[in-house]
Amino acid sequence: MTETVLFVDFENVPKIDLERLPAGVRLEIIYDSEQAKQVMELAELARRRRVRLNATQSGGRGKNALDFHIAKSRNGPARSA
Repeated sequence: MTETVLFVDFENVPKIDLERLPAGVRLEIIYDSEQAKQVMELAELARRRRVRLNATQSGGRGKNALDFHIAKSRNGPARSA
């Protein structure tokens, strides 16, 4: 069975309507320290609604933070030539 994963850069998409997610979707949220409180509130709501959620605090900020985080996690640390 294929798993559907929804990646969310919480800095750019700070509101997620858990009611609209299809059954079985897993949320992967990337956030920075400024969004920690909101993410923890969302995680509690997800727990009550039985939505699978994994939240990871990113070291970066900005519109490409999710892209860089995914690239780093898939390819290991960036290397210079």
